[in-house]
Amino acid sequence: FLYFIGVRAVPASLPAVLKRMPANPRRQREPQPEGNAADTRPPRPEATHPLAPEAAAATTEVTPVPYAFAGVLNVGEFRKLCADIPDWKDRFATASVGDIVVALDKVFPGIGDAKFAILKAIVDHHRNMRIPLHPPDLGLAPRSEFYDRAEALRFAEQYLRDLVGESPLLGEASRPPSGKSGIFGVSGIMGIGKTEFLKQFGSNRVPKLSAALGKKIHAIYITFSGGGTTYDDFERFRLGSATASFASRDARAKAAFGHLLLRQCGGEKRVESFRHAVQLVRGVLGLGEDGVLVVMVDEIGTLGEEASLFLIECLMSEMDAARGRLIFMFTHLLHTRLAKAARRWGRALNVFPLTPLDITVWQHLGHKFEAAVREHPRLMQLCLACCGHPRAIFEGLEEAAERSSTLLSQPTANELFAARERIMIMCKFRLEAGSDGDVALWFRTAVTSETEVEHDEDGRLSAGGLLHELEYESLTGPQTTALFFPVALQQWAAETCSYVNVVPQRARLIAHHLRQAYDADVVVGGGSATQGMDAVMFHFEAILRAAVGVGKTFSLAGYYRPGLHGRKAEGRLVKLNVPPELHSLVLTIDSITMPFVDNAIELLKRGYIVVSKARGECGVEYLAPFRDAHTSQLIIAYVQCDFVHPNVNWTAVHERASGATKLLADRGCEVFPVVYTAVDQSTVPPDMLADVVHLTAAEVFAFTRPLGILRLHVEQLGDAARSTYPFLRNRSVSQ
Repeated sequence: FLYFIGVRAVPASLPAVLKRMPANPRRQREPQPEGNAADTRPPRPEATHPLAPEAAAATTEVTPVPYAFAGVLNVGEFRKLCADIPDWKDRFATASVGDIVVALDKVFPGIGDAKFAILKAIVDHHRNMRIPLHPPDLGLAPRSEFYDRAEALRFAEQYLRDLVGESPLLGEASRPPSGKSGIFGVSGIMGIGKTEFLKQFGSNRVPKLSAALGKKIHAIYITFSGGGTTYDDFERFRLGSATASFASRDARAKAAFGHLLLRQCGGEKRVESFRHAVQLVRGVLGLGEDGVLVVMVDEIGTLGEEASLFLIECLMSEMDAARGRLIFMFTHLLHTRLAKAARRWGRALNVFPLTPLDITVWQHLGHKFEAAVREHPRLMQLCLACCGHPRAIFEGLEEAAERSSTLLSQPTANELFAARERIMIMCKFRLEAGSDGDVALWFRTAVTSETEVEHDEDGRLSAGGLLHELEYESLTGPQTTALFFPVALQQWAAETCSYVNVVPQRARLIAHHLRQAYDADVVVGGGSATQGMDAVMFHFEAILRAAVGVGKTFSLAGYYRPGLHGRKAEGRLVKLNVPPELHSLVLTIDSITMPFVDNAIELLKRGYIVVSKARGECGVEYLAPFRDAHTSQLIIAYVQCDFVHPNVNWTAVHERASGATKLLADRGCEVFPVVYTAVDQSTVPPDMLADVVHLTAAEVFAFTRPLGILRLHVEQLGDAARSTYPFLRNRSVSQ
């Protein structure tokens, strides 16, 4: 009975309620004769209906309705009662359930004593059905004009044009031979602007496209982001008794999604079949028979991998059947998950991956903010560390500045710590302090050529917002480069260093040298520019050594893989000896000259990077040790840096370094030169090139990229680096 009058919701406590209620004596049957006397009761119907006990076992949280109450009300008479009783409509909308039971009891005597629970469900359902729907509040107001997604918007507009364009049968022209429409989606990490893209498309492009094509096109926006009421409602209706009459899994899922559409139009408690729900929504939007309803589904991956893949196919099957009058657009954290849906269901893939904005987009926070950043190098470093991530800048940075009265005028270490923490909270990124697994693996890939982190094959780091990709155009076409979010690295290092006595040695060493490298980068461009840049390099090398650890064999050419390798690096397998030191892998001595060289060699044998206080005098900034993987012989890289001068006399530099290198060679050490510079290798003498490992500006960025974007990169590496990696431009708003 409930099914035929349209009731979907059956209280879970109904059986217990009914047991406590007295039976209606006027409805009780006469006692039946014992023995073999014929049973004159009508046969019990077969349990084929979705609410029958056998069918209910296949659904979730369904309470079967006892058959004893199936004949309480005649369906036709009840509907006639609703329509014909004077003033019934008004009383039905406002009266209590008890009053309605009394009114019904006058027409059907005896109904009021035992059927309260069923009647309440009937009344609630019909009240919900009578709540008028209204056009949805699309919630499509874009937040910021600076979320520049023009290319993605053009991509989505072309997809829509292909589906609803010139063909008399909407969508016929773009339907593949299989009859299956392609999946459209936008992917990207948290806070990258997927929601903003949908809002820009729904509020700006859809109305313009509707006018251009002469068709009624309306967009409606539904988000599962962060769980919340939409997610809860969908799961409750998908799993609960409200959709019990839809026997199949896909029908229940589609009905639950149809409820979300109705909820956008004021039907918070309504559940219909999916197609009826779409029909109602089309009606309130005035789309008629040929109008196009565009449903934008944000963060569908929140439902979980399998549930989201299943729902995508359920909705896409309805899109196929609608033949261009219903179009779905999805967003997901991971491009690979939408690709998986396309492969699984045999559909074409139309996914646009969103990447960070220009690294200088922070300048749109206002002139006051820009002036403060230009004045305080640590603020500049923080802005660069955001890597053009929209939410980190337009919500995290902006809110951090609003919360602090001194961040822009006097950015102390505590203020910067709080600002980074605010960015991490706003972006919902998390990197556990003291746990170095992801960080160590990230830096180890720079040495050992492992790819599992950089390619993020399981999507874990991308889903957590920690792996960012920057796009750029190269001579060979579009390229991307991966970055571990630098704000997260800086915050992890600061927090881990504060727990120095309770974290593992590797975490302590990596965190210590990360802080030192970022601190050195702050002074780049100041009076001690050369030393600042040198320090970035040797602390970065210390991070690599701590991440690799003791005994790991790797290629020397792989270690310096972005650069030009001399003959000593090619094919040479080496390993490291990391000292069991609590705090640092870098030690400083006065000079690499006769009184100090023996001490330097001892430190190198123990695995330390040795830095000379007089590094400009002897032509060697620091010494970095390796061990031959087969013989364990000590191999020493003597490192020379020059990022400042446009022209370098490498012959003179080489001659200055020859004194130190001769002292090392005379003591049985194998040495080879490593040059980090912004100067082209054509200026290096040919005899020096035979053994040298040479990294020019672009290669220095590629080498130190695991640290993120530094002031060293944007302010010191020059046009050579920017021509290869255009995103390193550090333009001002006026430019």
